[in-house]
Amino acid sequence: MPDMNLENPDLLKYFQQWAIWWIEYADLDGLRVDTYPYIEKIPGSKWLKAIREEYPGINIVGECWTRPAPAVAYWQSGAKNFDGFDSNLPTVMDFPTEEAIRQALENDGNYWGGGLTKVYDALTMDYMYADVNKLFTFLGNHDMSRIRDAVKDRDIRRVKLAYVLLATMRGIPQVLYGDEYAMISSNKENPSDHSYLRMPLPQEGEVNAEMTDMFEFQSQLFQWRKKEPVLHEGKTMHFLSRNNTYAFFRYNDKEAVFVFANASEKSCTVPVANYQEILSHYNPMGKDPLTGKKVDMSKSLLVPGLSTIIVKLTR
Repeated sequence: MPDMNLENPDLLKYFQQWAIWWIEYADLDGLRVDTYPYIEKIPGSKWLKAIREEYPGINIVGECWTRPAPAVAYWQSGAKNFDGFDSNLPTVMDFPTEEAIRQALENDGNYWGGGLTKVYDALTMDYMYADVNKLFTFLGNHDMSRIRDAVKDRDIRRVKLAYVLLATMRGIPQVLYGDEYAMISSNKENPSDHSYLRMPLPQEGEVNAEMTDMFEFQSQLFQWRKKEPVLHEGKTMHFLSRNNTYAFFRYNDKEAVFVFANASEKSCTVPVANYQEILSHYNPMGKDPLTGKKVDMSKSLLVPGLSTIIVKLTR
């Protein structure tokens, strides 16, 4: 593919015009810009500015495949950058959190800084972003191995744990095609082999019971998320334990969603007393939004290994 010199004002004008034309002609809801930092910095900002002035409600996602979080945050519009630069890019891809979730679940995590500590550490950098609720969150894409191939032993429980995190964290989640079935690479010895990354979807007769279970699990999970404004716009308060568990609340003035993830293979008890600084503001009697069962947060809760609990709380 040829490189385009957007420093040329005529070419830049052409880029602005074709983008606006396609949005109008095809009634597009958004744009996804590949390898965004490769574009000339100032012209790229001018390109996006022209589009957003014409369509203020459109979303534009930029692939900023870099780390750590400050390097990604630099490219999100509204960032308080040292040089005053504003990209005019509303949404950036959250590669740091994607990497943290994968690394947390690729082994048993029983070492200093391992396991779900990596996820906690990733979210401690949220203050760097201009708008964390506009981050593009994901577990994999067409350039990396499948999430099922990435987790230890390809354990479906670990995949489900990862998707609970994705569905309840801040940001705008994406599911890569086929991951709703927990697809694995046909090259089991080298699942990251680029020749095998973009596989076709399973055909009729190839979907087994485990794949159907994952599809139904994700369908229920994301249909619920869609109806929970606190997951779209709420704040986050999170807590870390030493036994490879991680807890967080998505909350606002009226309600909260509590999530507890146990990435250990052993059962554990939720340390409810540790969360009183936020729990005290809500009615301790909540419910599991996926099962509808009542959950009393004033009592001990036992969580099996490699699983999660979700509790919806109200004032």
